[in-house]
Amino acid sequence: DNTITFLSGLAYGLASTLTGHPFDTLKTRLQSLPTSSNSLSVARDLVGREGVRGLYKGASPLFLMGGVIRSFQFGFYDT
Repeated sequence: DNTITFLSGLAYGLASTLTGHPFDTLKTRLQSLPTSSNSLSVARDLVGREGVRGLYKGASPLFLMGGVIRSFQFGFYDT
């Protein structure tokens, strides 16, 4: 059934953004620091100052488009 395939793609897109975006945020923060630091200290500082929501800054468009794009990829690949 195509509906299940499209929903599976949507779930995959949302899950990949949910798990991957915090790592991209940390990588970006590490690259913007003038001195070398480790990712654990940057993560502690970020969560301490901004909370867990700080790890997902800028993720809204990725949640929307990542889910939609993966949904279409799964759906059209299966048909």
